[in-house]
Amino acid sequence: DSLDSNSKKYFHEKLKNISNEFKVDGIDFSERYNNYEIWMDASHIALNEKSEIFSEDIAEIIKKRFK
Repeated sequence: DSLDSNSKKYFHEKLKNISNEFKVDGIDFSERYNNYEIWMDASHIALNEKSEIFSEDIAEIIKKRFK
């Protein structure tokens, strides 16, 4: 919520451009974790106990790709 609409638009355009240029799927998680308290502390998402949701989502994406 701290980004203005132009910054969000720029981000989505860049993600789309990178996806197209390198022929990869760009997965947009920009809205996925908004309601989680995992972004505002010093340990950020990597060391936060609540960040397991991120790892679970990545694992699901990998499993779906290999089915």
